[in-house]
Amino acid sequence: YDSQLFQQVFEKAHNLRLLQVSATAGSHSFLCGLVNPTHLRYLNLQDAHVWPEDLPQVLSKFLHLQVLEVGLCHDTSFTLERMVNLEDCGERLIFPSLERLPFLTTFKLSNLRKIREVSVPSLQELILVEMPELERCTCTSLGDLNSSLRVLEIRSCPALKVFDLFEKGHNFAEQPSLFEGHNYGTEWKLWLPGLRVLTVINCPHLLMPCLLPHSTNVSRLHIDGVPTLLKMEGSSTEKLEISPNSRSGENSGETLRLDGKILSFHNWGDLKSLSISFCGNLTSISFRSLNQLFSLRDLRIVGCRKLFSSDVRPELTDEYAIGAYRFGLRCLRSLYISSSGITGKWLSLMLQHAQILKELCLNDCPQFTQLQIEEEENSQPNFISAPETSSSWGPDGLLCIPLNLTSSLEKIAISRSPYLRFYGNKEDFAGFTSLQELIIRCCPGLLSSLVHNDGNDVQANRIWLLPQPLGQVVISHYDHKTLSLCFMGNLTCLKKLEVLESPGLESLQLHSCTLLEDLRIRECKQLATVKGMQSLVNLMNLEVQENPSLVSLQLHSCRSLEDLRIEKCESLIALEGLQSLVNLRNLALLNSPGLPPYFERLSGHYELGPRLESLHIDDLSLLTMSLCNGLTCLQCLRLEKLEQGGTRLTDEQERALLLLRSLQNLEFLDCFNLVHLPVRLHSLPSLKALSIVCCDDIPRLPKKGLPSSLERLVIYDCSTELKEQCESLTRGKLRVVMND
Repeated sequence: YDSQLFQQVFEKAHNLRLLQVSATAGSHSFLCGLVNPTHLRYLNLQDAHVWPEDLPQVLSKFLHLQVLEVGLCHDTSFTLERMVNLEDCGERLIFPSLERLPFLTTFKLSNLRKIREVSVPSLQELILVEMPELERCTCTSLGDLNSSLRVLEIRSCPALKVFDLFEKGHNFAEQPSLFEGHNYGTEWKLWLPGLRVLTVINCPHLLMPCLLPHSTNVSRLHIDGVPTLLKMEGSSTEKLEISPNSRSGENSGETLRLDGKILSFHNWGDLKSLSISFCGNLTSISFRSLNQLFSLRDLRIVGCRKLFSSDVRPELTDEYAIGAYRFGLRCLRSLYISSSGITGKWLSLMLQHAQILKELCLNDCPQFTQLQIEEEENSQPNFISAPETSSSWGPDGLLCIPLNLTSSLEKIAISRSPYLRFYGNKEDFAGFTSLQELIIRCCPGLLSSLVHNDGNDVQANRIWLLPQPLGQVVISHYDHKTLSLCFMGNLTCLKKLEVLESPGLESLQLHSCTLLEDLRIRECKQLATVKGMQSLVNLMNLEVQENPSLVSLQLHSCRSLEDLRIEKCESLIALEGLQSLVNLRNLALLNSPGLPPYFERLSGHYELGPRLESLHIDDLSLLTMSLCNGLTCLQCLRLEKLEQGGTRLTDEQERALLLLRSLQNLEFLDCFNLVHLPVRLHSLPSLKALSIVCCDDIPRLPKKGLPSSLERLVIYDCSTELKEQCESLTRGKLRVVMND
């Protein structure tokens, strides 16, 4: 470019405020020639050709400069060696002229690959990124930088060992025992009192103060790849996530204890959510520290097999603890523990202090063997008792739910605790007066201990008495033959019920579920009857899948039903009362060979409701039956695994398809035998989307092409010939989507 002309233009730029110079030859003369740069606020030098002897002079002109970024991504004619010899001090980078820039607030260095030492003045933002040989970062005025710094970001500086603010941070604390995690005084706030953003990532040799955060006002904290510290990400007022250090991994040899020596819990008082995940060597969290999280609402512990796996610590048995923990975890609303080794004693202790807990979720905790609800005469138990009586808590597998939580808990989810059983009266579990959602999966012993016989006969019906407010119940691995759901006071709010993977269940009774709207029964191999269907007048969704012994369903009273899915029910031969489903919108009939003959017997006596919008079938013979004659509103047809027919649709089946004038979406799924698409596919006037998925034998589109209304064509896992043909389709608004 014409450097002289360029210079003349900028001589008139008296009010220039932002300047970025990148890979520009002659930058040094251009910068030195700026006539009046006093208004410049932002300067970015990236791969700029600035002579080192000119840089101090250049920077001294920018009296009001607020942001300075310097970065070199590649070796250019302006070599790093020349730049770092500003003061003939080897591989050191010192900007003496920065002291003359009183308004400088932001300083960013990136991709300076040979710099070993950096010295910085008082700033609000300091950012060091991708400096692989940087070993030291010093401050021209430690006290000023400590007071002014708002943002500190250090990323990918693997050689960095010394940073003044970390190494000399103890100078700002008057109490020498501060770093031991005791004596938390106001003096600690003098260290980085204004810092709001702290990011230190991939600095394996940088020793940081363990006590984080430094204040209560940290809006963003991200620590990872730093020795002696776990990975931490979050803010002091919202959410904190703790996980293994990416450098040390999940299973490093050293055991860890999270206490006041690691985190300054007193500065996390406004924290709302705490998540601790996959810290395999974390053995305990100081309960004294945990109870300083006064605002904590959500606590998640996942994959910490050693955490709280030992006996309750003696610190919880003294008189001080009783008073100190009285208000701990007082705001906790949700407790989620998964794949962790916490003992029943520890969890019972947590629950005692979480006095308004609403959600309790336990997953994959096989160490729990007993579940009980605190007895009423013991409504104020003293779990924190004398040391010699700590064993009176019972076995480690005993989980005790305090009586006060029976009125606050809204959700209980327990899964994969195969040895857990309930101890107490069967009515006790029905005493959760606020419980709205109950999930019990893979806990056969717990379910068995919650039901009782209706009479003295061993073969009598099994009754499960449930809380009246329950709106959703999900269970699996129920191992008795019968199950009848009942509710306190014969009143029910239950709207959703899922019964899953219960191979021993033969009879399900739903007489009391009068408000049920959503019923899903899946993988109950011996289930032969579902009784009480006449009570389900509000049922809107019914899914019955993989129940090979089920013979019939009584649907006479299900006039509100909108969604019906029957799949892999080989013995099902009747859907009694099908004509009552006047509001049916979505119907799926798959892998249930007894149903097409049943519909054939209904031919001439019944038609599917005109409101049907979606039909999902695997037998094309259903299309030719009279029950499909009135599908004037059908918008979506899914044809899956058409194994009964030949390589193409019959003429009768194709005529039935063309009668669906409102059809907008047509899908062929896993039709391995199908070779030819419908010849008159182009005659569907409303078709907008066509999907062909896993149909290897279809070589091409129909000769007469596709409907002119088509907007989307999806081809997944089909023949190469079909893909090549569809790639050439570039007609108007048609969009073609294919996988590789």
